[in-house]
Amino acid sequence: MEETTPQTEVSATEEAPSGLPSDIVENDYSGFELDNDLKGKFKNGKLNGRFGSVQEVLDKLKETEDKFANDVRLSQNDPEVKAKEAEAIKAKTQQETIREMTQPFLDNGMHLTAEMEAKAKDAGIDVRDLKIEAMELRERTAEAHALVGGKEEYQAMITTMAASLSDADKADFNEAIQGKMSKFAIMGLHAQYKSMVSEDPDRLSGGSNTVGIKAYATRRELFADKQYIESSAGRRDTAAQRNYRARLNATSDDVLYGRQ
Repeated sequence: MEETTPQTEVSATEEAPSGLPSDIVENDYSGFELDNDLKGKFKNGKLNGRFGSVQEVLDKLKETEDKFANDVRLSQNDPEVKAKEAEAIKAKTQQETIREMTQPFLDNGMHLTAEMEAKAKDAGIDVRDLKIEAMELRERTAEAHALVGGKEEYQAMITTMAASLSDADKADFNEAIQGKMSKFAIMGLHAQYKSMVSEDPDRLSGGSNTVGIKAYATRRELFADKQYIESSAGRRDTAAQRNYRARLNATSDDVLYGRQ
């Protein structure tokens, strides 16, 4: 059997500098030449009337950097600054947790499960805030449905538009959908969706791209797929992403919205 020499990868930070003449970059000192504009900044033989040499400029720069670093260290140890930072982190965590819990809370008829209660308690969330957010989301969702012509049209729009985005844009899209989109943004999104559908009618008509696709029979089955799709492995699985979106399109509202 032929022997092979193992390859050793060297990262850019570990790579030894090349000694080839063509790889050697000459230092550029043009920025330190005393042109007429710079000479005009000298007063009594000193730059800006303060610095008598390049070394004095460097010393002053280091003094400023040291002072800034020291100020940062002092602020990090300041109890008041620490308290404000901790409060900001806590508020952000609570808001993110509320947003994560809002839809499941609505899906459960606005009733807290034991798991929800524990999660809210861990994050220090007032359940009243969760209920307010859920009611606002319910109102925003109803308004969005009305703007585009109903639940089915809205769900088809969201599914189709999400499928057309790059991975880099999906996070921004999801953030916008979960947030408070203006009616003009929703109407604009719907107009773009209708344009896409008119170019590719098979998206909704059950054409060749949906052959063999089976609708979800239960929400448990749907959520099992959803959990995988949102995992790191699922996000890389393009075939699973495509089939999941197709199955959502084929699934009845009774299952999508928990009416059975």
